[in-house]
Amino acid sequence: MNVMKFFRIIVLIIASVMVMQTSVYADEYTDAQLLDDLIYRLDDVDPDTRSASAEGIMSFGREASRAVPKLIRALSDEDEQVRIAVINALGRIGSASSDAVPGIIDLLDEGNVATRSAAVRALGKIGSYHGSEKALINALNDESFRVRGNSAAALGELGVDEFGAVKALIIALQDDKAQVRSAAAKSLGSFKEGVGEAFPILFDLIEDESADVRAEITHAFGAIGPTTDVVASLVYLLDDDEWFVRSHSIRFLAGMGKDAKAALPKLRLLSNFDSSERVRDNAILGIKFIDDVEEKDMLVGALAECIP
Repeated sequence: MNVMKFFRIIVLIIASVMVMQTSVYADEYTDAQLLDDLIYRLDDVDPDTRSASAEGIMSFGREASRAVPKLIRALSDEDEQVRIAVINALGRIGSASSDAVPGIIDLLDEGNVATRSAAVRALGKIGSYHGSEKALINALNDESFRVRGNSAAALGELGVDEFGAVKALIIALQDDKAQVRSAAAKSLGSFKEGVGEAFPILFDLIEDESADVRAEITHAFGAIGPTTDVVASLVYLLDDDEWFVRSHSIRFLAGMGKDAKAALPKLRLLSNFDSSERVRDNAILGIKFIDDVEEKDMLVGALAECIP
């Protein structure tokens, strides 16, 4: 955000507060008045003010649902930065923005990468409405790897496979950009049916040059479940050079409980000798998950806090 735009946001907030302070009901309706003022300013003649207003509305999150009709109209704003701010606001509002999905999908044909990236992110946050899954699958073929990566992540947020999301994500595992591969792998962890078909590709990705990819494939392994090959693959990742990859692997092995007993010897070594204190602590918790199922529920929260 440039200095002038930041200044305009500050002016908007100060002006709104001044209006609220003149009200007899200021204490009771402060937030409501501020939101109404921001909605009103979406029609301002100045594009920076319109953009700042949309960003202000975004800060209200789901509480800004009454701004949706005005935001939908603003999707056709002539200014690119305003459109991006509006898309982001609709995404933050979430499912209450479902009527905006067709307009957001239309913006996927726009030439600007930032607009398309914002659009796919918003579709994931809003949910599965009006063809969003199909649009995100198509966006996996976008010329921009940022759009492809955000589309893969958004499909995981949707978690819906009515039109081939899982198959499309499996194909995306072979994208030439690590950002896309890692997003696709993590998103596969949101599904159950059909993820097993990805195992041969996931197995190859154990040696991926990107540590992020190696970490995120653990999500997909977790979705497949505790087969002998999956457990062996996760155990292999316990020797990874990066501590966070090892921690991710521990997390999903722990979730498999007694089915991951083959990992216990390696986990015991890590709990005593790993160079990372985080990994050592996680390994101790992982052993308890696998070796003492009765304590599993009690330990879930502790392990979740330790995993990056």
